[in-house]
Amino acid sequence: MDYVELVSYSVLVNGQQFGFIQPGRGSREGNPLSPYLYIICTEGLISLLKGARSRGELKGISMGMIIELMNHLMFVEYTLLLRKATILEVTSFKQVLNTYEI
Repeated sequence: MDYVELVSYSVLVNGQQFGFIQPGRGSREGNPLSPYLYIICTEGLISLLKGARSRGELKGISMGMIIELMNHLMFVEYTLLLRKATILEVTSFKQVLNTYEI
């Protein structure tokens, strides 16, 4: 446990220290593990989306002149999930998210 640190934050009110806040879970911003945890988690979501697409459950959408259908875009900490508005797509997508949540 040499790499895990307990953190507490203090709040200043009118220049006076006012209590401590100890975060319950998650990692702080700037934690060197954060990018790696993000990559591991997003790889799981990407794998689930690709699996559903290969089974024909999700189709994706076409963006301009791009021939390949896209079903997601990811950049830094943002994820854009692209869907057609059909009952089958939404149901399949909900199943993917439920599996990812577990």
